[in-house]
Formats: sequence, C-alpha cells, structure tokens
Amino acid sequence: LRTDGFTVENVSAVKNNRAGMQAYNATMGVFRDVEVVNNSDDIDGFYGLRVVDESADVLVENATVTGTGNNGDGIKVNYQVLSNVTIREVTVLDNDGAGLHISSSVVDIENVTAHNNNWSFVMEDIYQAEGPAQVEGLDVGHSTAPNTTLSFDAWNVRVRGNSTPPSHPTEVGIGRYLEIQEIDTTGYLNASIGWTVPDLS
Repeated sequence: LRTDGFTVENVSAVKNNRAGMQAYNATMGVFRDVEVVNNSDDIDGFYGLRVVDESADVLVENATVTGTGNNGDGIKVNYQVLSNVTIREVTVLDNDGAGLHISSSVVDIENVTAHNNNWSFVMEDIYQAEGPAQVEGLDVGHSTAPNTTLSFDAWNVRVRGNSTPPSHPTEVGIGRYLEIQEIDTTGYLNASIGWTVPDLS
C-alpha cells in the first residue's frame, strides 16, 4: 500500500513470493484482524508484514504473522519511518528471521507473542534511529516455563527465550531465561521481568 488513510481488515495474505502486506510511504493506516501466512516463499530475507519509507501513524492490531520463510522476518519496521507505528495484540510465530525486527525509534510495541522465531525481537540501528525501542509485554516463549513475558527498552540487541540455560552451582531459577545478544558495542537492554508466587514453588 502506498496511500493515506487506508484500512486493511479481515484479510489473509498467503504464500506470496515477497511480503504479504506492506505500508510504503503511507500515513494514517490500519492493519487489523489480518493473517499473514507463509510469505517470502522464493526470496531471501523478506518479511511477512512491513511498515517502511516515511510512513507515519500506522497501527497493526490483532494480527497473526506466521511462517515467513527464507530468513525473512515476521514484522519489520524500518527505513525512515516518521512517527507513531503501533504494534499491539499481535502474534508472530515460526518465522525464519526475527518475529519483530525494528530499525526505528518511533514504534510502540504492546502485548505481542513471539514464539518459535529465530529471534523473538531485534532492534537494529541501521537507519540512525533517534532512540531505543520501547516494548511493553512481549512474550518470548521458549523458556523452561511458559509465557515468559518482559517489558524493556532496547538498542542494537537481539532477544529470545532460552529453554536450555546453563546450570548454576548455587542458585535455583524460576524458569524464566533469556538470551540477549549485542549487535554492536552500543547495544543495551533495560528490562523488567515479572513473576508470580507459583513461579517460586
């Protein structure tokens, strides 16, 4: 899509060679209640759904993005996005690349489930983002306990759950394990991780 004021609702995009859905230089748009399944079939490194190139005020809500192949990402936001991209109540599963791949500082991520991707979340400063990514309620899965959810701000890092953590000689964990990889020497992650009483038993 390259237009203003668009709404894509109750639509499925399945088995496209490249992206399933894309907002390109578009403003005031909504992707809602969409399914994006098994895209990037023949092209390496594409994505299921992308917001790109001077887009602004785009909402992705109640979407499911699964099975992006050939090292492709589930949802990607990159290249001079201008303002206010919101991704909320979204599920990204079984994508070859990242579930979420962010290269912009104007993205709000709220209540996203990202399981069985190569990485759950990548924030990478390719296009000179002005600040860290802000994430509230990301369920990274793949830990030794279900529903490992965290909130954080991050810069130049990759994040995913870890279901096979190394043992600790003296401490007992609560089943919430993460793998965090710095992309370059500027990388950081400032996170809060919650647990409940059953986690401690």
